[in-house]
Amino acid sequence: MEEKLEYFAFGKPEYLLNLLCKHNVKTDSIKIKEDGIRFRISTKDSLKTERIFKNYGKKYEIVERKGWAINVKKLGKNWALLVGFFASIIFVIGYSFCITDVNVIGAKRIDAELVKRTILSQVELPVFYHADASERIEKAVEKIGGVAYVSSWKKGRTLNVEIFEELPEVEKIDTQNLISIKAKESGIVTKIVVYGGTAGVNVGDEVKAGQDLILPYLENASGERKNTLAIGKVYAKVVREKVLNYADENEYKTRFLTEYEYGLKEFKENLSLDEEYLGSHFFVKNVDKTIVCSIYYEYVTRIT
Repeated sequence: MEEKLEYFAFGKPEYLLNLLCKHNVKTDSIKIKEDGIRFRISTKDSLKTERIFKNYGKKYEIVERKGWAINVKKLGKNWALLVGFFASIIFVIGYSFCITDVNVIGAKRIDAELVKRTILSQVELPVFYHADASERIEKAVEKIGGVAYVSSWKKGRTLNVEIFEELPEVEKIDTQNLISIKAKESGIVTKIVVYGGTAGVNVGDEVKAGQDLILPYLENASGERKNTLAIGKVYAKVVREKVLNYADENEYKTRFLTEYEYGLKEFKENLSLDEEYLGSHFFVKNVDKTIVCSIYYEYVTRIT
C-alpha cells in the first residue's frame, strides 16, 4: 500500500477541484467543506500539488499521513492489534479473488446497460472468480446483436468485459455526383489528410457542423479547376457537454463528486484508439432552487 497524504486546501471548492483536474492531479476521498476541500494524494504527487497551490496563491495544510509503513509502526506497539491486522490481511487476500463489480468497455453503438444486465444474468455479485464464469459471460454477451467478439479479464475485484462491435456498413462513394466532405460536428481542426480534392480549411481553423472541409476539385497554378472526388480525413478538437441537475445543495454535495469521477472514467474508456483525451472541466450554477453542473470533455476525434 503506497503512502498517502491528506491535505486541506482553503478556497472555493469548485475552483480548487478544477485547478487539480486541470493539472492532472489524481485525488481520492474528496470532501467538500464550506471553506475548502479535503482530499488524499500519493506522496509522489505532493511536490507537484504544493507547487500548484503556491503558484496560484492558495493556502493548504497536511492533515494526515496514511500508508503501510506508518500503520505497521502503530500496530507494532500492540500485539493483539498486530494479530488482528495480519488476520485482516489474510481476509483481504481471499476477498481479492472475488468479483464485486463489472466494467463494460468498448460499447459505443450497443447499449452498455444491456451488456451489463446480460453479464449479471450469468453471475450474482459478489462471486468468486473462475474461468468457467468468465467463459459463460463472454458467450452470453456475444449473442447480443452487433457484437463481433468479447474479451474479459479481472483487475482487482472488477471484471472488465471489452466488446468489439461489428463494423458498420461502409458508405458507398458516389462517383457521379461530386460533393464536398462536410464536418459532422463543430471543433478546431488539428489534422487534415487529403486523398482526393482540395482542403477547404487549415489546421487551427474553427469549423461548424455542416461546413465544407474537403472540396471536390483540383486547382492548378493558373487557377483552373478540375472536378474530382473529395476523399480524406479531418480531425478536430471537440468539446462534449454533459449536464447534471440536482434538486438542492445537499443533493449536489452528496452526489456530484462521485458522478463526476464516474462520468470521466466512462468517457475515457469509450474513446476509440484514434481518439485522444485532452482534459475536462465543469461549471456550476444555481437555477431557481436547483443546481445545474455542466461538465465539458475535450478530446480529438475525426469529424469527417
